[in-house]
Amino acid sequence: MSMSAIAGRTPVRRPYFPTWPIWNQREIDAVTSVIKSGCWGLGSGNMVRLFQEEFARFNGSDHAIAVTNGSNAIEVALTALDIGPGDEVIVPDYTFISTASEVLRVGAVPILADVDESTFCIDPQEVDRAINERTKGMIPVHFAGHPADMDSLADTVSRSGLRWVEDASHAHGAEWKKKKVGNFADLATFSMQASKTMTAGEGGIIVTNDKDLAEECMSIVNCGRRKGRGNYEHFRLASNFRMTELQAAVLRVQLQRLPDQLAARNENARYLEAELGRIPGITTARRDQRVDMQGLYVYPFLYDSDYFEGLSRESFSRALVAEGIPIELSYPALHEIEVIKKRQFLPTGRRHGDEAPCGQYHKQRTAESFPVSSRLSRQMLWISNGMLLGDRCDMDRIMEAIEKIRRHAGELATAEREDE
Repeated sequence: MSMSAIAGRTPVRRPYFPTWPIWNQREIDAVTSVIKSGCWGLGSGNMVRLFQEEFARFNGSDHAIAVTNGSNAIEVALTALDIGPGDEVIVPDYTFISTASEVLRVGAVPILADVDESTFCIDPQEVDRAINERTKGMIPVHFAGHPADMDSLADTVSRSGLRWVEDASHAHGAEWKKKKVGNFADLATFSMQASKTMTAGEGGIIVTNDKDLAEECMSIVNCGRRKGRGNYEHFRLASNFRMTELQAAVLRVQLQRLPDQLAARNENARYLEAELGRIPGITTARRDQRVDMQGLYVYPFLYDSDYFEGLSRESFSRALVAEGIPIELSYPALHEIEVIKKRQFLPTGRRHGDEAPCGQYHKQRTAESFPVSSRLSRQMLWISNGMLLGDRCDMDRIMEAIEKIRRHAGELATAEREDE
């Protein structure tokens, strides 16, 4: 049986939801002004400087450093904190690979920790269990824009002396106890990649309230230069992670739209949480009461095939797409990814050996070590941030499509087995 709108029946929704990214003449005018100015790079124009100032003000942070992308932002932050070879950094097992790969790129070792089954963010108890004499830092991720438990993690930092970086790639504008994320750790990083809630196709930014760390990050971003010194004076080994004026021009406009979009996404997310929770086999994340605003890069939920006649998550997803609901599969857990499993870390193809600093990491490669993230890897799907900008009728169509598939799950599961 075809997955297309349940064997030819009319889809519950057409046309599709709001497309992403959202843009209009303002982005065009901003980019055009930069092109006509002839000032396209850092130092020749004002767009990057203004974007840094505006984002810092929006986030309630003292300093912001614009960079090429969110992955490089993590690398710069770790380098500024002097984390490198022989150090261990605790990261959640359920996150995009960059959270761990950037640890490896500075020569340190990522130690994977399981996540909380309610919020899908790193479990503070697992962080505490992972700390040893080699642990130098941790990177909590505000998964899907829901802040990690910053109270418990701050307590861990206070007791252990760890350096920490908030990976806020999903969490632009998110708030924990009336305070925006990015203002808890030593440094925090945001991504402006194409699917993020504000974007220039690529881009990233680092925020901090520490002046010395801000200056160190800027030096690392700008080829080891120091503010106020000569263009050919270089004070540390560094690289070029600079954002362009063109990207900053787009992002300044995107930032102006963000508050209204955040409000719309959060309103729809609260409605989805209530309505999806009524459907057997669908489980949503629990919104911590200390969270005032979610970033909502996506709206994640778990799918249990036992309540849908054994219909696989992949077939369920395809059926939703056919119904006009462009649902997406989430990440695999880090311990399941090939490069992590095989430890193919170094550019030369050499692997880290079994020496002591890596021993704990090498033991953490099975589903038994990560029961929660392993389950999320099998069951999670998500609703994109563009869909979350739809109206209430759009949200109702999501529920209608899921209920429709559940009613016809037996037919779809039979067809799935016949196709195997």
